[in-house]
Amino acid sequence: MFNVRVEGENGTLLLTDKLDNGGGGTIYHHPSRVDLLVKTLKNLTDDKRRKLEALFQSPPVLASGLAHIARPLKRVFSVSSGELVGFTMSKVYGHLLADIVNPCDRPLSFQNYTKRLQFVGTLAKSVEELSLQDYILFDGLAGQNIIAGPELWFLDVDGWQFSANGTVHHAEAVHEELLPPELTEGEIGTVALTEHQDAWCLATMIIWCLTSHHPFDVKLKSSLGPSLEDRIAEGLWPHSRRARRRGVGPHPAAPLELLHPAMRRLAIQCFDVGCKDATKRPLPAEWHAAIEQALADKAFLDQVPKIEADAVRKQMAAYKPTPAGRWQRAAGHTDRHGQKRHPVKATVAIVATVIITVAGMTYHTVVDQNSLVDRGGLRGRTSGHSNILEEVASSLPGRFRRCPVLSTGHLGFGYVHPNDLDAASVPPSF
Repeated sequence: MFNVRVEGENGTLLLTDKLDNGGGGTIYHHPSRVDLLVKTLKNLTDDKRRKLEALFQSPPVLASGLAHIARPLKRVFSVSSGELVGFTMSKVYGHLLADIVNPCDRPLSFQNYTKRLQFVGTLAKSVEELSLQDYILFDGLAGQNIIAGPELWFLDVDGWQFSANGTVHHAEAVHEELLPPELTEGEIGTVALTEHQDAWCLATMIIWCLTSHHPFDVKLKSSLGPSLEDRIAEGLWPHSRRARRRGVGPHPAAPLELLHPAMRRLAIQCFDVGCKDATKRPLPAEWHAAIEQALADKAFLDQVPKIEADAVRKQMAAYKPTPAGRWQRAAGHTDRHGQKRHPVKATVAIVATVIITVAGMTYHTVVDQNSLVDRGGLRGRTSGHSNILEEVASSLPGRFRRCPVLSTGHLGFGYVHPNDLDAASVPPSF
């Protein structure tokens, strides 16, 4: 519980209903306003308070109207100390970008590739507009800090880097999957970032959103291969010669063919050449132009469902059933962090299946095992992708059914052979 006072309002607020608790602060539901949230910041130093005041004096603006910023609205003070501890902000509705890049959590509205392509186009254009105002979003581009819905919203604006009255207010944190190779976590908050670091973060999220895999997700020849952080730091982009010489190969479910040729060139420029020379990384304007080119290429968009289906086949081929009724990786196929998955025990899989089934009933989600589509109250198929995925499942040995599975900490859906259901044979979802 936290007792606070909002600038310009009478009385006090008792904050009890937490919405989120992160490293930078805690977000509460506003006790009396359903359209507002209250964010209180942790470890507030004098520098951080000056940064917050600068945001109130000159908030970032997106004049194009393509996206919105959940900027600070009113100052919030501690009742006990009288010090500035946070601010109020608008309540935003939609899906976290972190859910959209993960196919286990991806909402139906973003299953369609073209929809995701349009979204990253808006993201690139908005980042371009903000960069012209000298804002460096950096960790603000992480999946937890962007909302996608009817409109795109940027959260965590107090974590951005910007200049005010000759003072550079540094970015304060970064998710490890966005850290560029030229930086270390210890430098964040102490060094001035440039548009080239933002270019790395933007490219990472664009590729992740379209291929459903981090650009540095790989297939390793050895379970003792480098971790994700090491691969990024050493510039081992799996499509580069440098990576192949180290036994690091592309992830089978994330082929470069999922990117339009214009975007493919930018990916190579960013993650291969740009690993060694940050100034070579394509900027947001270049990404936006390439995405517009992709959206106008109907022939390419028509090919995407087949490319995605081929990627699914390759990923399913990386698993093989065992006599024990479980699934295991094919030889040499390892996870993002370079260590092999252990088979999921039957009891754990059964419990996970029951949990998801109950959750699905709660949300009125019906899984149609004939069409392999989560209808979620809708009628009919959501896109042509469903037909192709069904063909993939049919082409595999036996008849695979779509059912709830537990995979790498996520509850999702995957294809399971009916004969193995009683033995809880659970292939990880894709």
